[in-house]
Amino acid sequence: MAGSVSPRKRSIKCRTKVKTGCATCRIRKIKCDENKPFCQKCVNTGRTCDGYDSPFRNFSSQLINITHAGSVKSDVRLRPIRPTLIEITPQDIDLLNRYFSTKTLFDVKLDCDGEARQVLQASLSDPPIRHAVLSLKTLREDLETSGDGPASMVQQTSSYQYGLQQYSMALGGLASNLSSPSSNRLKSALLCCQVFISIEQVRKNYAAMAQHIIRGLRIMHEYQARPHFVAANNLVPAHHDHLPFLDVFIIKLFAAPCKFADPPATAEVSGTTLSACLISPPQQPVESCDLRTIAPDMRTELTRIAGSTLVFLGKVSQVESVGVALRLLSQKATLLDSLESWLTKLELVQVKTGSPDPELISVSFLRFFHLILKIVLLGTLDSSPDLDAELRTENDRLQCGHTAVALVRTSGSLTPRPGLTIVTGSPLSKPDIRSALLAAAPLSPSATIITLNTVRKSDSPFAAQLSPPRFLADSCANVCEVLEHAGIHRIVVMSTAGVGDSWGNLPWLSKAFLGWTNVKYALEDHGLVDKEIRLTKMDWTLVRAVRLQFDDQKPTDTKTDVRTLGSKGDGMSLTDSVSVTSVARFLVKVAVEGLFVKNAVVVAN
Repeated sequence: MAGSVSPRKRSIKCRTKVKTGCATCRIRKIKCDENKPFCQKCVNTGRTCDGYDSPFRNFSSQLINITHAGSVKSDVRLRPIRPTLIEITPQDIDLLNRYFSTKTLFDVKLDCDGEARQVLQASLSDPPIRHAVLSLKTLREDLETSGDGPASMVQQTSSYQYGLQQYSMALGGLASNLSSPSSNRLKSALLCCQVFISIEQVRKNYAAMAQHIIRGLRIMHEYQARPHFVAANNLVPAHHDHLPFLDVFIIKLFAAPCKFADPPATAEVSGTTLSACLISPPQQPVESCDLRTIAPDMRTELTRIAGSTLVFLGKVSQVESVGVALRLLSQKATLLDSLESWLTKLELVQVKTGSPDPELISVSFLRFFHLILKIVLLGTLDSSPDLDAELRTENDRLQCGHTAVALVRTSGSLTPRPGLTIVTGSPLSKPDIRSALLAAAPLSPSATIITLNTVRKSDSPFAAQLSPPRFLADSCANVCEVLEHAGIHRIVVMSTAGVGDSWGNLPWLSKAFLGWTNVKYALEDHGLVDKEIRLTKMDWTLVRAVRLQFDDQKPTDTKTDVRTLGSKGDGMSLTDSVSVTSVARFLVKVAVEGLFVKNAVVVAN
């Protein structure tokens, strides 16, 4: 027996070391089949494949097998990737630096090499970051291969699906990290946030991109990534050392040159036309139209302020004495004044030129960049209740700075405003719904909100019903069908308390009112929507409002959110109500943040 073992040991020692393959097979010292994205030797034996050396190692697109990828669920527990001795090459850094922004589709160089190196180094041992980098790489390569078009018209390839799967795994890992934050986990969250911003830009989902920006800046502020005052002349160091400066990364993205342009516009001031671009979505390639500047060159001025802000942030990061910090507060005030002056000039230009309807996308992104700079500056050095209130106000502005398309039945029922495109039509007409989807091209909606109700002859609850039977149900069914065909799955529907399983908790007097009046027809139609939307493939949410009131009846408390009472409306009382404005804010928040997916929720003030 001993003699039979000895030769085997010698043969193992003589075996060539495994230098390629996935990290798991290399640790096990077995030959890897090197199948991408996951080694089948790991998958078939129930192991988790820890992937390959570098997120930027080239692999053939035809090797991406969605059947294999699908075997790993998004809620899988991620094991720490074992550190390996891998050198991050300059080519890897340059490639990730390029993938950070779609601006680099043209000859634009980002100044984010340091950020790219930090992300790549962390990806070697941090699973969520690694999944995020793989997602960005795959989605960016898919964009460059399949071409640039409206997001709703993009045909989802197998590589695109793989990129989304990696993104989902990264999001799951990030959520786990934030459940019990430490310095390392906060670092992971901020680095993931950098990559998520770039992922959503590639996907043209600018609302989600804005959400990642908001949440990342909030993490930096809450955990004090830089030295700050806690009281007059009381300067304290950063709470967590070496946190990534997400605000610097975001400013660099927006400040980089942009070679996309808006569709031709003719409004002129002193011989120049009104346009600009920052991180704007791809619209027309630089070869197909002349690049224009915003009079009087507003983008250059904002970029100059951004550059000064980066210098200021660098000084704050190194500050150690109260005297230096107080001088920096003076610089901060000057920068904030410059931002206010810039915004005033922009509004003047808009008035003189006659702002187009809807506002140019590039101008909207200028406003977005301005707001980001203001939020970053407000949250630097100072810390006080008044500042927190002001930051919340600016964050709300940033969060609500979406563009929107409204499909309305009556022309003139909405007041035109920047960022809003109004389409007249009927939700009972599928062609009208399709027209609304394309009304703000090249942007494509990332979510849909339905706020329809039935119409009676008058406001009296006993007035005759004017809307046809199944008006709400058929309208919702039409919208879901058109959205699903366009690849848009997020929908939030305004409903009412008393529908579905919330009927049982409705006060008896409310039940009597609904049963004895013609309001019952609207309740029945809402009930059909409630039943039928659950049979679709949409990521739906039903928001059931308790006794909806307009603001002249119930002023909105803008400092508090609505109360959520679950799908059954636990604790509803006869005195409960909710304002239209409160519900509107909640509908947008639910749509953008992906809350209550495939659930109903009762809300009241």
